[in-house]
Amino acid sequence: MVALRHRFLKWYLLLTLLVMMGGCLYADYQFLGNVQSYKRVKYGILLECDGARVLISVLAPDLIRVRLAPEGTFLGGCSYAMAKQDWPPTDSSVKEEEQEIIITTTELSLRIAKSPCRLGFFDRDGDLINKDHDAFGMGWDGQRVICYKRRLKDDVGDEKYYGLSEKTRGFEK
Repeated sequence: MVALRHRFLKWYLLLTLLVMMGGCLYADYQFLGNVQSYKRVKYGILLECDGARVLISVLAPDLIRVRLAPEGTFLGGCSYAMAKQDWPPTDSSVKEEEQEIIITTTELSLRIAKSPCRLGFFDRDGDLINKDHDAFGMGWDGQRVICYKRRLKDDVGDEKYYGLSEKTRGFEK
């Protein structure tokens, strides 16, 4: 009986410590707020979101780049994920509705929820490709930008994400 009590106490303390650490790990995390306004810019749109800015660039009919500037200023345009820097203009349309902004190309559409700002990518048939997590979405902790995605389940199993530019966590995100 004493061994069982010690085992319970050990697991209880471990769980309590993990919960407390989780709160500390994300104590400075700032969620991306509501879309306050947007304007058309070269290649796409610029969203103003409660102090932060999100730049959405349509680079090709099947390629949209999303950048977040927590303090409103975008740093240099260099991207290690994309070698090509100059893109030809791509036809796209922007439509604003009451709850969202929709950017459409011939290959996909991006639906941007306004409150709070959350992004969902859909193929030309309207099937979901990728979506921000409803509760967390994009945000930042200091200068570190973080984006939480919703995982989709299919016949094969859980969808996997690999954040190859993030160095401090495991390979599969």
